Amino acid sequence: MTGQPPTGDNVVNEGDRASNATERAPDDKSALDRPLETSPEESAGEVEERVQASTTGSISAPTDADEVDLNLDTEERHHAIELLAAVEFGERLAKGETLLEVKDLQKWFPIRAGFIRHTVAHVKAVDGLNFAVEKGETFAIVGESGCGKSTTGRAILQLEKPTGGEVIFNHATLGKIDLVQASRKDLKTVRPNMQIIFQDPFSSLDGRMTVGRIIAEPLVINSKLRGRALKDRIAELLTVVGMRPEHASRYPHAFSGGQRQRLGIARALALNPEMIICDEAVSALDVSVQAQVLNLLEKLQTELGLTYIFISHDLSVVEHISDHVAVMYVGKIAEIARTEDLFKRPRHPYSEALLSAVPKPDPKNRSEPKILVGDVPSPANPPSGCYFHTRCPYAQDICSTDSPPLRDVGDGHMAACHFAEELQLEGVTAVAQMAFEVPTRPLPGSPYAQGGRLAGTGSRRGG
Repeated sequence: MTGQPPTGDNVVNEGDRASNATERAPDDKSALDRPLETSPEESAGEVEERVQASTTGSISAPTDADEVDLNLDTEERHHAIELLAAVEFGERLAKGETLLEVKDLQKWFPIRAGFIRHTVAHVKAVDGLNFAVEKGETFAIVGESGCGKSTTGRAILQLEKPTGGEVIFNHATLGKIDLVQASRKDLKTVRPNMQIIFQDPFSSLDGRMTVGRIIAEPLVINSKLRGRALKDRIAELLTVVGMRPEHASRYPHAFSGGQRQRLGIARALALNPEMIICDEAVSALDVSVQAQVLNLLEKLQTELGLTYIFISHDLSVVEHISDHVAVMYVGKIAEIARTEDLFKRPRHPYSEALLSAVPKPDPKNRSEPKILVGDVPSPANPPSGCYFHTRCPYAQDICSTDSPPLRDVGDGHMAACHFAEELQLEGVTAVAQMAFEVPTRPLPGSPYAQGGRLAGTGSRRGG
């Protein structure tokens, strides 16, 4: 695809077209955080042999990093622990538990000039992303406005054709398929399993269509249901998201922002997808309605086994809902980690700066945010070396010349920083629990409230 990014109207039309597909077979929840069994005498060499076995599918019983032979020296022990992480990842791949793999994903928009409008440069909105999403988890992508979060989500769905890289989706019948190279026929088969909830609940719903027609459209396009069965499905979806069946005859302008976002969720659920991309799905809502929509998303994930890619710039919301977090900066990933690990001890200076800006409701526990100097670099003309070195308070000479790779710095924590192991960066804790544990009144007809307080309020990791 060439030219500039599509307008808001095109986004809506492309989003509707993205709802093409067939129903999926149910899948088991991810076992990403399962406890590992162990062999105390296993050495680094033996672990490495098991890593080789994992690539062929013949994987022996897993071991635990805490049980690696204590007689090994520090370097060998660290090597063994890293290899164990590779074994666990290989086991998940062998069992088909990874739903989505993104490899070296790029999306560049051309800059055209001159009479013949030839390309003189590119805006590197997404530049070499690598990550994997497990079935049943919530994978969050965070960063400043303009860092490429939404473009990443649209490139995964092929609403924006990637410039390069691979997007491998683990389909129930087609197996692992690269969406970038897939034929139109295969893409139409896969797309029902991948849906999106758009950021703006006002422009993403066609004001000329009734709610019933909006929700029915993906079902009609894919020839799934018709007649009485179609009407029953619409009523069921409205009920699931806390609306009433009689709302199907109304138009979007008759609803509030939170109710419209629920309608967007109902449309995304119509084809029973495996994965939903939530593109800043609650950023336009006030805090009480945010809590209701987040609780609804979590409830649906538990009941339907959904996988979310949650795009947001609100770290309080991210801590509340996500299992893993990827931090983006100028089109690249700066850090990926389990949510608890990232918030407690970030390994990239940019992540530390983002966390320091999170509002803290407790007046006794407030701290000064780490103010970054300078402006965010342009993705059309990024700096050499590490993109963040122009604003980083810890930058050294190597940062301006060598681009740091995204690497494992321990326990599956990935960071693109030359000094990730040496820096002692500050994190935050219990942000989401404080921010979201407030009494709120549910929308009329919502089945997700208990005793005047939203069910499941607080962090999903013990809130």
